[in-house]
Amino acid sequence: MDTCVFVNFAIVGRVDLIVQISGFSFHVPQEVVDEVTIAAQRQLLDQVLASGDLKKTEVHEVSELARFAEYSQRFGRGESACLAIAACRGWVFATDESKDKRLKKEIEASKVRIVNTPGLLLKAIQNGVLSVNEADAIKGELEKNRNLVGGEFGERSIFWWRLQAHD
Repeated sequence: MDTCVFVNFAIVGRVDLIVQISGFSFHVPQEVVDEVTIAAQRQLLDQVLASGDLKKTEVHEVSELARFAEYSQRFGRGESACLAIAACRGWVFATDESKDKRLKKEIEASKVRIVNTPGLLLKAIQNGVLSVNEADAIKGELEKNRNLVGGEFGERSIFWWRLQAHD
């Protein structure tokens, strides 16, 4: 999980959703931990890691280290670590940075699957751990804090959520 996804859930006070979403086990490399610099968010991350709800991981295999070294020349350390791990282990990369054209190109070249904050919120709705109204409130809070990048949570997504919630 990249820094931006954790921070989004921390900003809205819903880090609990991360561990309630079925189908995912979230791992955080040290490089992401190092990027969480706001004291309250870092304390929350440390607590969730200590509880085992989020798992700490490392870039440690030779193939991961090689990719990390390559990616670090173009991207932040957190994105680089997450992308290297996801590419080598076949994991899904949780990030909201895929709008960055260079990173998007590398994600596609590496054949890494991604999930972003809106996708995780949608999954939480589908799992029944978040209502559409709660998701709307989270969307509003993220937009207010400008942590949700333009249009990813547009009306079509909300409409689709509403359809899914009533099926």
